[in-house]
Amino acid sequence: SLIPVLHNACNDKRAKMVLIRHDSPPSKSKLRFTQQGLITLLLITSLVLVIPSLVLVGKLTNSTAGDHHIRAIEAIDASVKIDIKPPKRTHQKVNKRALKPFVEETHQKLEGSEITNQQSPAKQFKSYPGFTKAPSVVCGGHKAPSCDQCPQGNGASWCNGECEWRDEQCVRSSKLDHIHPDYFRIIDRYAFQPVMNNNHEYVNVIMVRSPFRDRDDEDLYNFFKDDILFLGISSFEAFPLKSPNPYSGIFESEYYLNMFPGFLHMMRDPDEYFPPKVETILMSQSDFNLHESERFGKQHANDEKIYDFLYSGGDQDVESDCVGWASHNKNFSFVREALEVMCSSEFNVTGVLVANKNKAGTKACTIPAGM
Repeated sequence: SLIPVLHNACNDKRAKMVLIRHDSPPSKSKLRFTQQGLITLLLITSLVLVIPSLVLVGKLTNSTAGDHHIRAIEAIDASVKIDIKPPKRTHQKVNKRALKPFVEETHQKLEGSEITNQQSPAKQFKSYPGFTKAPSVVCGGHKAPSCDQCPQGNGASWCNGECEWRDEQCVRSSKLDHIHPDYFRIIDRYAFQPVMNNNHEYVNVIMVRSPFRDRDDEDLYNFFKDDILFLGISSFEAFPLKSPNPYSGIFESEYYLNMFPGFLHMMRDPDEYFPPKVETILMSQSDFNLHESERFGKQHANDEKIYDFLYSGGDQDVESDCVGWASHNKNFSFVREALEVMCSSEFNVTGVLVANKNKAGTKACTIPAGM
């Protein structure tokens, strides 16, 4: 009888049919020849698969140095974030932190070489044409139009700040070579704040702490955002959310929530406001000033305390009897209520109100009678 044997799926049109006759079993010589042929075929197939595999493994194991060199340069050239991508290996987990010293060492060895020069040419910064104020530099204790005009005949002692004394000349500080030349002109505007590292050196990062006050702020941001890393930071009222102050300007929160790649905030639930693409950290501008307050407190810890409380207001709203933007921020309406209790005969505490009068001392905000 004939028995059909189908290879592959039964419904596959490419399936082959082999007819085997059971009434005439094969002879031993034919069976031996068939087995030998099958073994030979398996050996040839194994060699065809194994040899290229060995060559491929050899290439992976012998090419790591050059591949790491190239990727190290690419990683270091990144202006915002270093993302090290070593060759893939299935037998071990890559430790990015362990690779960082290697990347730095590789960059030092290749610095100045033809490869480095080709991979990372000197950055050419563009200058904003819309500045209205004349350029100036901080010489230390004073300003000048440029570093060469800082000394004014006084030599190196008048050449500090953004400048340094080199070869008997006052020139731009070498510590600022990586900083955009317009960096300090940008941070002249209220919305923009500079950033320093732990060594008190400026970095090419600017914090945006408030809504843009005019179109010039927005134009500056759009012009420089490819050369300088801009991050948002909570500082001004509820920024980037709308202010609860009825005297504040109105802006669209969504615009600023989506603007920056990262935001330093003071929100309880930031995920409810920021899109997933924005990295966030619980930290506001006041967190960077804690050391000064701590230093002041320790310095005066043993001073005699004359007053029980101190209220620091603002004199912007004196003419309107402390009703307005600044007084709302300082919660002066509550201060008036609190003073009646704190300064009553029951508690009889003594305090000082700062900036409750205008600068001429001719008018003050009203407080409860008898205070």
